[in-house]
Amino acid sequence: MFVRCNTSLQNVGQGIENDPPTTNVVPDVSTTNLTVSHTTGLTVDSFTGTAGDFVSVAFSPPLPPGRSFNKTFWQPLGPDGFADAASAPKVVAAAVYNAQFGTLTVGQRIFARVTPVNQFGFNGAPIIVSAIVT
Repeated sequence: MFVRCNTSLQNVGQGIENDPPTTNVVPDVSTTNLTVSHTTGLTVDSFTGTAGDFVSVAFSPPLPPGRSFNKTFWQPLGPDGFADAASAPKVVAAAVYNAQFGTLTVGQRIFARVTPVNQFGFNGAPIIVSAIVT
């Protein structure tokens, strides 16, 4: 549990915590939306949480629009890979995504895996959403 919680904390830019989590309540990501624009980037929104809670965000490579499932995700390093759960939306610039996968093309499908993480590093079940690049 120590490793699991501290790995989650480090993935969202926080330091190591020696005390065990005092709660397992995580941000609500059940209504998360993803929109993707080839010019501005990827926007993940509609998650809710309290100050100090986070969501970890990972993205798929560009896929054909008919795909309905993806199992491979990439989490951007640093602040592009997570968001404060109390302040949606999270925008990842097209340049950051393009540096990893190449230029976004209209019509491709992108998946996002959003994992809730509370302030103690306890993470909840991720939700996977997708959108077509516009």
